[in-house]
Amino acid sequence: QRLNHDVIVEIRLWTAMRMQSVAKTVIGALQYGRALASLPKIKQWYAQFPEKRVAEDHVEVILAHQTYGHVEGSEKNDEAVQLLLEKYADDAVYLVFDLKKGSSQELW
Repeated sequence: QRLNHDVIVEIRLWTAMRMQSVAKTVIGALQYGRALASLPKIKQWYAQFPEKRVAEDHVEVILAHQTYGHVEGSEKNDEAVQLLLEKYADDAVYLVFDLKKGSSQELW
C-alpha cells in the first residue's frame, strides 16, 4: 500500500530536520524572514503596505543546485529540491541552475 503524497512529504521533511541536509539549511534560512516579520516595529511599518511581504524586502534564500536536471544528477535529489520549492512556494526562495556548457542545444 502506497502512502499518501502529503504523508511522504511530511516524513521526508521530518527526516531532513534530523540530519545534516540542504533541506535543513534552506528551511532554517527561511526562518529569518519570519523572525523579522514578528518584530513589532516591522509589523507596524508593513501594516501600511499590506501588499508587500517582509521577506522579499529583506531576505532571499538562493539555492544553487549543481546537478538539478542534469543527466548525471540524481533523480532523488531533484525530487527533494522540487519538494522544497513546492512546500515553500510562498517564501522568497529561488533556485539557481548551474548550467553545463553543451548540456542542451536549446540553451547554447
